[in-house]
Amino acid sequence: MKKDIVICGIGGQGVITMVKLLLNVANRHMLKVVSSETHGMSQRGGSVISHVRMGRMGPPTVPQGKADILVSLEPSETIRYLHFANKNTKVISNSRKIFPFSISPKKAIYPDFPAILESYNSYIFDATAIAEKIGSYILTNMVMLGFVSNLLPFDKEVFIDEIKRLKKLRKDNIKAFEEGRKYGKNVL
Repeated sequence: MKKDIVICGIGGQGVITMVKLLLNVANRHMLKVVSSETHGMSQRGGSVISHVRMGRMGPPTVPQGKADILVSLEPSETIRYLHFANKNTKVISNSRKIFPFSISPKKAIYPDFPAILESYNSYIFDATAIAEKIGSYILTNMVMLGFVSNLLPFDKEVFIDEIKRLKKLRKDNIKAFEEGRKYGKNVL
């Protein structure tokens, strides 16, 4: 199995945690996996992008237009990194917008996000709303991971076992993962 995955978001949304969990799950399934990440100003709300290449060795970054899956925790980040997608790429995006601190949401000009993704194999949903029902918006990354887990040939129990190894919010993270997985099964 070969999969090229690009995961992006805003600093603090848990992109790096998602990637670490994916790497651990792939390793436990004895699959070759490499990754790369860029998170320069991420601690201040800047852009974060990670590449995960499963079933292959070589360059750790996904070539432009070659991602099998593009996962985004924030809509503008989806647009920013859409150049990694092609018509067959599964584009999975959280619909909840995050505005920079310096810009009022009332004055912000935001691209017509759904229209931009019309020609892609896209799944747009409010993962943050699902996370908030469980207890906190910070669980959004686990909701997204649960959704994406439906596209990978890995055992659900291995994901859950790896989530249990996290230091914080173990029960809530597992519930968020399971809710995202359930939502994904219903729409994929």
